[in-house]
Amino acid sequence: MEHNFTETYKVNFNKLKFRLLDANYDKKLAEELVNIKGSTLIVCTGGSKSVGYYLEMCINDFGLVKVIEPRDYFYMSEVKYYDNLVIVSNSMKSNGLENILDDFKGNKYIITGSNQNYNASVLRYVMNDNERSFISLANTLIPMMIILESFEKMDAKLIIADMLLMALELVNSIGYDFSNSNLIQIISGYDSRVTQTVLESNLVETGALGVVIHDKGSLCHGRSNLIYRNPDSPIIFLGNKLNYFDEFLKESLLNYNIIDLTDIKYERSLINEFYKVIVMYYLSLNICISKNIDMCMPDYDKSVVRKLYNYRGVM
Repeated sequence: MEHNFTETYKVNFNKLKFRLLDANYDKKLAEELVNIKGSTLIVCTGGSKSVGYYLEMCINDFGLVKVIEPRDYFYMSEVKYYDNLVIVSNSMKSNGLENILDDFKGNKYIITGSNQNYNASVLRYVMNDNERSFISLANTLIPMMIILESFEKMDAKLIIADMLLMALELVNSIGYDFSNSNLIQIISGYDSRVTQTVLESNLVETGALGVVIHDKGSLCHGRSNLIYRNPDSPIIFLGNKLNYFDEFLKESLLNYNIIDLTDIKYERSLINEFYKVIVMYYLSLNICISKNIDMCMPDYDKSVVRKLYNYRGVM
């Protein structure tokens, strides 16, 4: 099908470093997120889900934090007990967000690339060269970078170039041919929920292959049978806080196609997880190329995708 509003993966990945370095935002508004206290509900969907989980890593020391989809909000009786609402959405066009803003009675924050006005504190990020891609790259990494800079009190732009280079080198060193794979299995956990979400979302939304995520603990309760029944499927092993259990799992699965991506380049978990997210983008690109899919311009059923995306009825 024709893509009138997107650019190829070559264009978007070539522009990625510039877009990250060129991004602007209001640091004073970002400080409001750092100072959040009490229980917080984070609402996000699609490519923004990983940003929501990333923010959760930062603020879960300050009170109860829960990440939900927009639809979940209308089925949760306990939303009225939360002190704060944070909506993460690049466009703010997802169905239900306006209704949630109107309904929530506590402190309201939005992280977005939209230039519209809302009844909330809006942390808006700006790119001079707007990204045009079916899969969000800069539009996901920029809000993560803002969160990283705000909570770690650092200038993340000083290490972006090195991160991009290291991530690309790591993925190129994998040397696995994904062209004949129809299923990829991810072994992960709470400490790598951000990266697993990025990889799963990219591969599913491009239609590259099927993805199953195994929690490390649940793998000990029969889920390894899917690996046994699909011995040729690649297994992506993720993690930031490693211990004997991780080594035990990897040793138990030595006869299968494990791709170990648990390397720790940065001691601070928030920095290392941001780096791993970049790794997931290059890994997604590698898999898509092997499948002859343009990650930023994948084929899709126009009638179904647009019908579902533009739905604005009751959820």
